[in-house]
Parts: sequence; structure tokens; C-alpha cells
Amino acid sequence: VHDMKNADMGVIIDEIPTPFMLGVSEETPYIFTGVAPSALKGYRYTKINSSKIYDTETFSRFPIKENTLNEFYGRSTNIHNIPAYPQLFEPLASIHRINTDIHQDGQIPTFFLYGNPAGVREMHSNVFLKTKIELNLTYIGLNYVQSITRINIKLAGRSTKMTPKGSYKINLGKGNELFGFQKIKLRSLVTDPSYLREKLSNDLIKSFGLAGSGYSYARVFIDDKPYGLFGVQEDLENPWIVNEFNDGSQDYTQGTLYAGNHNASLSPITDIESLDIKEGDVFHQPQYQIKEVSSRNGEKSPSDFQQLISLTEFLAMTPITKSISAWNQKIDIDSVLRSLALEVIVGNNDGYIASQTNYFLFSNLKQSGQFIFIPSDMDFTFGSGFKRYCNDTIQGKYENFPYFDVTLPLLRILEVPDFKLTFGELIKKAVSNVNIIYSRIDALAEMIKEDVIWDQSITRDYIILPNINTINSNLTFIVENEHMNPVVFFDYLGRVLHNNISFEEAINGTIKRPSIMGLKQWITASTDAYLKDQLLR
Repeated sequence: VHDMKNADMGVIIDEIPTPFMLGVSEETPYIFTGVAPSALKGYRYTKINSSKIYDTETFSRFPIKENTLNEFYGRSTNIHNIPAYPQLFEPLASIHRINTDIHQDGQIPTFFLYGNPAGVREMHSNVFLKTKIELNLTYIGLNYVQSITRINIKLAGRSTKMTPKGSYKINLGKGNELFGFQKIKLRSLVTDPSYLREKLSNDLIKSFGLAGSGYSYARVFIDDKPYGLFGVQEDLENPWIVNEFNDGSQDYTQGTLYAGNHNASLSPITDIESLDIKEGDVFHQPQYQIKEVSSRNGEKSPSDFQQLISLTEFLAMTPITKSISAWNQKIDIDSVLRSLALEVIVGNNDGYIASQTNYFLFSNLKQSGQFIFIPSDMDFTFGSGFKRYCNDTIQGKYENFPYFDVTLPLLRILEVPDFKLTFGELIKKAVSNVNIIYSRIDALAEMIKEDVIWDQSITRDYIILPNINTINSNLTFIVENEHMNPVVFFDYLGRVLHNNISFEEAINGTIKRPSIMGLKQWITASTDAYLKDQLLR
């Protein structure tokens, strides 16, 4: 309860006027506990100040006979039944992921970060400084509580750094983990008024059997102030690699993990020294970065790019008549074809096809250095974007997908007849299973709707945005260097800053704006366009 310091807590049983008092838990001050008779009709939590009730939940909770879970004040349901999306394709052979409870479908845990008000102010005072601070963390799930001291946190992301609600990266520190993971991303969701696009895209990453992060939701408080509803992802750095590819065991000769950041087309690389920089502002990123160095090499150095350079040369020079096994020896073709098909299926405006960004390549030493393609950060999907008109992604033929440039090295593999056939079958199978996504959307929307209302009610005065000259300079750089349609980009910026699309409209409505369509509106239009094209063939 975010204003716990100003209130006591109680529970009203069966509408008996006098509440049973709750006390602060010995485990953490963020939980109130107590003993009360079992309810026959229901119970409600209430806030009490100076012996007077000043707020009570507007709903009655179902009676139970045993101890309650760690219930969040004002949320009517603890566990939601979310229809599962089918596993369309078996996981890649290289994936050996740990069993983890970090993402539990149908539940929303809470992150309490606290202990450094001055540092929090400093972190938010200039969003471009990459200020890293120490805080303490208490994680509260329905039946699990964990506290960790002196974790590191910093602002993250690119587009969200010019909005009042930022994203964050958390490093729990060496020897600390939350359900097996040390590094976690809190995604702000500010670019998507439906709050669902990135969740659905990550669901499909799993359904396609690809390597990547899971995704869930969490409430976030910092120093007892509400920050809202966030997406939770694993940061794709160690120990993520061993968790994803070696069942969490450190007994592993790890390959290099590369990030494709900016115009990372995988065309032949000539300038090694400019590939990776340690610092620099958020809008001037290198094309590629080494996120994790091979355990064979130790410290990071320019020579670590030799494997990536070799891959770019292979993609440029290998004839399409080369055997399938020869292609697979260099790069896991399933990982590429599935990832590219997924970009088309979700209309990704900010992935490899559209922007040559937001992906990773992992050199898997278990398979003699075979590269695995890993998609990442899929929030500009399902009819939301900032580069070109959102309805441009509604195409019956994948060849007509915006930016589908067959000269891009990874798209060149579709010249191989077997790969092109597989690619088409991947899209066909995904579209044929699209109906389940509607029921999943409805269930997820029902789960988060109370938290969305809460999120949108928060006054966000804690982030100090740069002065107008700095903002204009960065906006000019973005539009010019990312080859954006300025009409679309400024429509996107306007809707994010003014939050003028309702949750209901964002999911179920018909939206006619350059940068966004209704979520279901886009899915239906995209599916219909594909099915119409199939009938005409």
C-alpha cells in the first residue's frame, strides 16, 4: 500500500461495521497481516486513520477458509485465467531454458524500490546522463516475498526517454537473483495505450519456439511513490545466456552475444573500431555491440567482432545453391526464418526488416559457433509505430510488407527455394491460429484494467525532461537519421505525451491516426488481407 505511512489497515468481515485491525508484517513493511474469523459472505480491506475509516475497497472478496495470499489493496482478483496461446513450433534445438516463476501468467506482482530519495531525484533530473544509483528492492508476489539490498537501477530505452514515464534496468548484483535472473528490465508501456502489444509479441516469440525473454506485468513503487504498471522482461545479459541455453548451469563454454542496435543490416563490415562504444548518448548508438564476451576470450576487444564479420561475409558471398546444411552450419536458419516471419505477422515497425535493429545474435559454441537470431523489444507492433503510416503494415503478401528489401542480407536467404517455402508456411500456420489471440487479448485486458486506471491517474512530476532546445535537437536527429515520416512521428509523440487514447478504444476501437490503429482493428484487417490474397492465388 503506497501510502501506508499515513494509515493503518483493517479488514471488514461480512459487512460487520467494526474492522479487524491488521499490523505491519515482520517480514516487510509493505505487507499488513492479521487474524480474523473466516467470512461467510465476503471480506473487504479498509484504510484507517486516527481510528476512522477513510477508504474501503468497493468490492467484496470471496470468502475463504485458509490464509489469504498477499493481496494487493484495491484489486478485485488475485489470479486471472488467461487462455494460453498454442505452441506453434517446437523450441529451437539449442534452447535449454531453466524452469522459472519470474513470469506467471494471470498474476501481477509488485516491485517496491526504496532507500535513496536523493539518488532517485538525480537519476530523473537528466534522462540522458545514464545515471546509475543504488536502491533496495522488495518483490511481493501472491505467495512469495524477496528483499535484496543495494541493487543498481538506471533509466533505459530510447523513445521513452522523452516521455514522463521512463523504462528502467535493474541489476540485482553478483550473487543475487530473482527466480534465477540477475538483470531485469521494467518496460514503461507508455508507447502503447493498449498496454498489450509487447506482451502479445513476446507470447508469440515463445509460441514460435524462439530464444528470447518472457514477459509479464508488475506494479512499481519507488520510495513509496506509485510509478505505475510496467512490463517485466529479462535483460539478455548473463546469467540470461546460461539460463536460456544451458539450463542455468555455469558449467558452460559461452559464445559471444552481439546486439544489433542501429542500421545493423549485417552487410559486410569494414570498420571494426567504430562498432562498439562504451558510452555516448542514447541517440548515437553503434551499429553493433558485444553484450557478452565469449568465455574463451575473457576481456572484450575489437577482435571479438571477427565472428560477426565472418557471418556478414558469409551472408554476402554464399551462393543460393549452397546446401541447406552449409547455411545451417553458419547460422540457425530456423531462428532466422521464424523471427522474420514473426516480424511480418505482428507488423513490427522497429525490428530487423523495418529498421535493422532490436535483435541479438548469439554464437553458440555447443554448435561450433553457429549463430542464433534472437528478436527483442517488440513494442511497435500490431498497428503501432513511429516511422511510417501504421496501415502500411497491412499487406496480404509478405513481399509488400514495408521496408521488405530483398537486398538485406537476411532477407536474401529467401532466394533459396526451400527457405522461401518454409517462410510462407510459417506465416500461413500463424495466421490460421489467429483466433485464439482475441480471447487472450480480452483476458489480459481484464487482468490489467484496474492497474491501467491506476497507472493513468499517477501524476508524473518526478522526471525532469530536457529543455526545449535539447528536445528539438534530438527530434531532428531522430527524424533525419531514422528516415521517418515526420507526420507519423509527431503524431506518435503527441499521443504518447498527451495520453489521449483510452484503454478501451486502444483495444476494441477503430482508430484513424497515422501512428496507431486499434489493436483488434489491425489484427482483423491484417488477417483479412492475408486470407484475401490466398484466395486470389
